[in-house]
Order: sequence, then C-alpha cells, then structure tokens
Amino acid sequence: TKPKLEINYAVFGAGHHDWVDTYQKIPTYIDEMIGQAGGKRIIERGAGDAAGDFFGSFESWKENLLQVLRKDTDGKNVTNDEKLSIEIVNLTRNLGQIKDFGTVLQNKILVEASEIGPMKRHIEIKLPTGQTYRSGDYLAVLPTNPIETVFRVLKQFQLNTNSQIKIASSTRTFFPTNSPMSAFDILSGYVELNQPISKKQIEILATLCKDKNEQVNLTNLAGDAYEKEILDKRISLLDILEMYRSCELTFSQYLRMLPSLHIRQYSISSSPLWNSEIVTLTYDVHCSPSLSGLGQFYGVASNYLSNLKEGDQIN
Repeated sequence: TKPKLEINYAVFGAGHHDWVDTYQKIPTYIDEMIGQAGGKRIIERGAGDAAGDFFGSFESWKENLLQVLRKDTDGKNVTNDEKLSIEIVNLTRNLGQIKDFGTVLQNKILVEASEIGPMKRHIEIKLPTGQTYRSGDYLAVLPTNPIETVFRVLKQFQLNTNSQIKIASSTRTFFPTNSPMSAFDILSGYVELNQPISKKQIEILATLCKDKNEQVNLTNLAGDAYEKEILDKRISLLDILEMYRSCELTFSQYLRMLPSLHIRQYSISSSPLWNSEIVTLTYDVHCSPSLSGLGQFYGVASNYLSNLKEGDQIN
C-alpha cells in the first residue's frame, strides 16, 4: 500500500465558466486526489470565475482560510493592513520596473473610429535582443494605465504628479519598496485601476461612509444588485469613490485594495518567415462612453499601444 500523505491542504481553482467542459475540472481533480491520498482538507475548495467577481470570491475564501489557520483571532476579520506601510514623501522621481524592452518601429492608423467600430491600428515592434517568435505565438505586453484615469485618482486623493511615496512591507509585495517613487508612476505602472470592485471591497467602503444613505446604498450593492449594477457596468473602486463622496478611504487603503497590473496577450499578425525578430500587431483602440455613465472608458493596453511613437520602448 502507498503511504498516506500527512499534510493539511486547501485548494482554490481559477477558470472561466464559458469553458463548460473543463471549468474547475483540474482544481476539483487535485482536491479529490490529495484527499484520497490521505491529505486533510482544512477548508472547502474555493472557485473563482474570471467572468464574475473573481477577486471577491478569492478574498472571501482567503478570509475563511486565515480564520482556520489563525484560530486565536476569535472570529475577527484577518487583515494585512499593518504589513504595508505607505508614506508620502518629497524626493526625486525614480522610474522603471521592466528590464527588457522592445522598440516601436512603426505605429499607424488602418481605419479611423466610426459608428461601425473603433479605430484599428497597426504597430511594428523590434523584439528585445535575443528574442524571437514562432507562428501562433502571442506577444505579452505590460501596459501603463491611461493618463486620464491616473489623473482621476490623483484628483480623488488630492495628490499631484510630483507627489512622492515610499512603500515598506514586511511581506512580499509587487510594489517597489523602501525607495521613494512618484504616486503618478505607481498608479501608471503597478496597479489595475479599472478592475470592477469586489463585493468585499464594497462592504468595506460601506463601513467608511459618513452618510447613512450612502452606507445603505453601498450595502445593497454588495448584495443581489452586485452583478447587474457593478459587474455588468464594470464599476471600479475609483468610480464608487467618486459617486459616494462621504466615503473616507485613505490613499494607503486604496492602494492596498488594488490588484497588480497584469500583462495583456496579443495575437501576432506577422510571420517569422518575414522577420523572426520583428512582430506586428493589428488591434482595436477601445475608447467609448463608460457603461457606468461616468465619462469615458479607456482600454488599458490598446490606449497604451496607440500612444507609442516610433523609437519608443515598449514593455
């Protein structure tokens, strides 16, 4: 007989419900196999749907997990607020989190925006030295957030483009730590600003509202109205702060609630038979009235690409 696994374990699965045949199949399999092999499941398997409130689902599952791991909390919420210290300072600007860059050789309009559809563009990129590609490959791009969105955040927290912050953390973080950096650069290149706000985050904001009516409205949004009023309209944390003015969220709290800026994948439209060191992308530029009714929506990656000029470096 095989020896039993003497381990405690927990599983959280990620997926997209449109992939009906495989959705949560691997996480479920892993969960069952470890259990059958003798592992002790300390919490029920969690599931995150990329088409829904993914981060909210993970936050709820993680909080339950931490309650199990830290039984001495007496049922109180476990938070990491003290592990990330953010201080506004006034020093010189420090740039850069990416070491390898491509170079833009050409970036042109193919079709202007119209009632039929968005603007379509063609961009030609020289890959970093030593990098090549094959047919069927994707180009992974780490964009920066649209400047219009960044300025909205700065205005919300009464900061300017020269405001400097220094972040210290006792745990691993995606933020640059222990060195001053401008708030503008942090907001531009490190965090997702357009990510729909999660139910858990709405509940937190409700507790920070001074206006009772706003508090009640936010509590309702975290309930049955969440999918229709938040997810379907792509309402972000910033949107909520602009709509509910009595919510007293600090800039430090705001940064803690944001996920890291993630890469976007684009299908390469060129062939390596033409040139294995140069790729081209053909893409739509997403800029349209926001579903939330709050100004314009700017696609993060497409607007980043569309603003690049010949000779610019690309993440």
